[in-house]
Amino acid sequence: MESFLNKIKENKKVVIIASVALLLVIAGTITLFAVSNAKKTKTDQKADLTEILKSLGTDFYEDFYYLNIGSSDEERATKLERYNSIGIKVDLDNLSRYNSEKVKDKIAKFKNEETGEDCDKTNTKVIIYPKSPYGKKDYEIETKIVCGFEE
Repeated sequence: MESFLNKIKENKKVVIIASVALLLVIAGTITLFAVSNAKKTKTDQKADLTEILKSLGTDFYEDFYYLNIGSSDEERATKLERYNSIGIKVDLDNLSRYNSEKVKDKIAKFKNEETGEDCDKTNTKVIIYPKSPYGKKDYEIETKIVCGFEE
């Protein structure tokens, strides 16, 4: 044991350099992990909000819009055909008004967890593209989320 301590005393510079290098590697690893975890959190939250937004759009279209756009399947098909390429745009503000009591908890989640800021309720939206034969479930949904996730 005594010879080990003597070797350390003789090679003080090497021990100090090795210790500093080890600390730098540990600090770098921790920093890399923290940055990676922050990006993953943003990605996870955006994915969660995308699913919620799709769900809100689906409920709005199937349970409200589709039923109220016409009184017959033929009338609905004629009216919906106009929107097959441009889509029906419904922002988060309007989605929050439809069935407001039922969707209140979902709408409350549209907040950037990192910054604490609310998502933009005008620019966060669904775009619903009705598809032939223009039945209740014949559509595609695209989402646009503006919550400060962009870098």
